[in-house]
Amino acid sequence: MNIKLFSVTVITALLSIGIIVACEPSDKNENPPDSIPPLLDEWWKDIENGGETLGDFRYKIEDEEIKIIRYEGEGGIVTIPAEIEELPVTSIGIHAFRETKLTDVVIPDSVIFIRNNAFRDNQLTSVMIPDSVTSIGLDAFAYNYLVRKEEWSPYRQKLKNYR
Repeated sequence: MNIKLFSVTVITALLSIGIIVACEPSDKNENPPDSIPPLLDEWWKDIENGGETLGDFRYKIEDEEIKIIRYEGEGGIVTIPAEIEELPVTSIGIHAFRETKLTDVVIPDSVIFIRNNAFRDNQLTSVMIPDSVTSIGLDAFAYNYLVRKEEWSPYRQKLKNYR
């Protein structure tokens, strides 16, 4: 009886050691904490650096143009300004309006770029995308209520990745 108990104890101990060794992180850290994918890194640098604020909009000045980096309002119907500090708003940054409870958004003719996930996870039912927009990032309008796709026909080429 004591031999069985001893054997079970030894086997349990060996298995525990094996599991602990198997769960320990290796010396080779394939994804160190400060290695961030490039687009996420861009977004994080924008947020970390803060930018300037005008009303509900946080923005950065890049090459005499404005990039909206975050909307901090209450949601609902939002009109993005065409100019801030007499400079054109040309870019909507990564995650800039993500999860901000938007129902409708008016994008000005000055905007050229809408980055990845810019309007993701809202309650958008209406969006007018001006002809000036030449680039719409992946999932820019994902997880919204944009159901009437026939209204989007002029923009279908631009929106091939909007889902």
